[in-house]
Amino acid sequence: MEVHLPSENKNEKIIRETPPVFGIFLMFTVFILILLFSFSAFSLSSAKQSYEKSFQRGDRRKAYYEAANKAEVILSEINEDGKLPEDKTSTFHSTKASNHDKIASGDRDTSQNISYTVPVDDKSELSVTLMKDKNSDYQVTSFKLENIDDWNIEPLKLFDPNMN
Repeated sequence: MEVHLPSENKNEKIIRETPPVFGIFLMFTVFILILLFSFSAFSLSSAKQSYEKSFQRGDRRKAYYEAANKAEVILSEINEDGKLPEDKTSTFHSTKASNHDKIASGDRDTSQNISYTVPVDDKSELSVTLMKDKNSDYQVTSFKLENIDDWNIEPLKLFDPNMN
């Protein structure tokens, strides 16, 4: 801080200069506040995306478990009644076993296989295949989630022999 004392001339004013340190501290504080605001905005955005994805995963998991429970109910109805239930949302197929199924099954009666699908959502379904065992009960031989959504894939041109 620089202070000028008045001299003999009474018209001369006292000049006080503010220290430049005050401006540096202010700029540093503003910079820190901007950084904190930016980090909080990025964190909020990331948290919102995680929140939305977790709900989407939860909805998909819930739909899968509902379809799996329905498939188990259909299996128990088939084992109890010995015939296919009348379910309007599921698709049933009865097929004869192939030679491969007869060889691979060993102790099972492969005269008739039953396969059915249970819709999970608009893009997937649960496919179940059953086979009779010695006790005339049906056992699950395949229980898998299948994608039924259309894929619109454009072929890639990796090599063109006519290129010059």
